[in-house]
Amino acid sequence: MLEIGSIILPGNWGRIVRCIGERHPKWNREQLYETVRQRQPNAANLPSRLDASFTCPTEEGLRFYHQSQLEKGNIPAVLYEVEKVDPNASEHLTEFNLAMLTPQGMTDEQAAERYWLGDFWFNIEGRPGFRCEEILTTSAIRIVRRLPE
Repeated sequence: MLEIGSIILPGNWGRIVRCIGERHPKWNREQLYETVRQRQPNAANLPSRLDASFTCPTEEGLRFYHQSQLEKGNIPAVLYEVEKVDPNASEHLTEFNLAMLTPQGMTDEQAAERYWLGDFWFNIEGRPGFRCEEILTTSAIRIVRRLPE
């Protein structure tokens, strides 16, 4: 658990992926997403997934993401409300599911393109209009409070 006021530096996910390298199970996906980001004119200046902090703009979205990770057997995490340390830091709002699965009828490359365009949203059964939003930012993030379980 982290204390209120703790600072989390951006790029932890990328540090892990780079450290493990090609043996990391998400290596190929992250390489594809980085290649697509650099090649798209409107995305080249967006934060790299490998150098960013990841947050959800709403508690509802964070809880949905957390539950989906639990259902996949991933280790549960403590949930926190956070804020950007640098409010002017670059950021990108997108659909977090695109980085985990490719929609039917799309190639992996097309999914990556839509991820960086930020214009695709999955329809979540039983939750009309709900968006699985994540924000990538170049800012460090500060723990504001621990959210109740």
